[in-house]
Amino acid sequence: MFFIIGSFIIALSASLITIRVFCAYSTYSPILKYLFSLIVILGWFSPVLNGLIRHLHLLRGEAYGIAQTTLYTLFGFAFILFCLIMVRDFGWFLLHRLTMLFGKPSSFLNPMNGHLLNICNAATFMVAVALSGYALYEGIKTPEIREIRLYSPKIEQPATIAYVSDIHANQATSLKRLKRLQAQLTGIRPDVVLLGGDIVDDRPLNMIPQISALKNFSSRYGTYMVLGNHEFYAGLQDWLKLFPQMGYQVLYNNAFDIPELNLRISGVPDYESTKYAPLFLRANIAEIQKTEKKTDKERYKIMLSHSPRFIETLPNAYVDLVLSGHTHGGQIYPFHHLVKWFNHGLSGLETIKGITRYISNGYGTWGPSMRLLAPSELTVIYLLPKKES
Repeated sequence: MFFIIGSFIIALSASLITIRVFCAYSTYSPILKYLFSLIVILGWFSPVLNGLIRHLHLLRGEAYGIAQTTLYTLFGFAFILFCLIMVRDFGWFLLHRLTMLFGKPSSFLNPMNGHLLNICNAATFMVAVALSGYALYEGIKTPEIREIRLYSPKIEQPATIAYVSDIHANQATSLKRLKRLQAQLTGIRPDVVLLGGDIVDDRPLNMIPQISALKNFSSRYGTYMVLGNHEFYAGLQDWLKLFPQMGYQVLYNNAFDIPELNLRISGVPDYESTKYAPLFLRANIAEIQKTEKKTDKERYKIMLSHSPRFIETLPNAYVDLVLSGHTHGGQIYPFHHLVKWFNHGLSGLETIKGITRYISNGYGTWGPSMRLLAPSELTVIYLLPKKES
């Protein structure tokens, strides 16, 4: 409820600010002002409209996909436009104040100059349209394959890990996109496929074609996954029954060994989603520790955790590699800064507490099918032998 109320307040405030800036002091015709106001309001409240269409089943299949893409693209446009306005007006106000401090203020630079405001508003609108178009292209294009090489004396022979996170497959997801993922994985020929959560974002009955496209990823030693926060929202019990049928081994506070590669792969459910659940359902390593043996110290240990923050709960050097997702790399700039602050990380490789952590930008998108300065990815991790120095 708090999230819904907060979202409504933000949408209403952003709508009013944007409309006031564009319409209050400009000399555009009333028709243009009304049309612009409608676009802005529709954009900021698109998630609400999409939610109503989805939950009331007003549209299905391809029609729903078109509606979702259109509404969320408007939402992304409204967000980008609002950010541009904030940056523009701050710079404009600062420049005007500086002219007042160091000489006679310029009437041309006065923010109340209607003619200049018309020009700036039109330019800002066009820049927002251009950036939105580019972000949409970045969001729907085939994700790039990002390669990482890690070396360890625990690795006895080279191993190839395909890591995919945040697909967010739902009834509106293009089957062509999911088939491209299958083709990419087949081309990589991984030893293991690891899925970092938020693989699905809808109830199973709504996405039967998408389920078929996500089945049986190609690999030598199987596909392992953990639950992200969106699996908890999308009919968790049904998915827990379906995932094994799709060829996925779900890791829920447990681990599996792959002796042929000297790997131990463990996983925990989403840290934030289970934080207030009964103790035995929370993300924790107690059950994993019960199955550990002395020989496990010599294995290369990989842990899957959808939430990047879970690494902070681990003992120092508890595993060799933690793979996370959830952040989408910020998805649409400048959202990056808030995402990084909240998740204690944004994207890429870093070492924390003697553990290498990698956060993926994710394969799909949430909300708008848009990405700005946060390209989607399929990560290929090459684990390579390294002799002790």
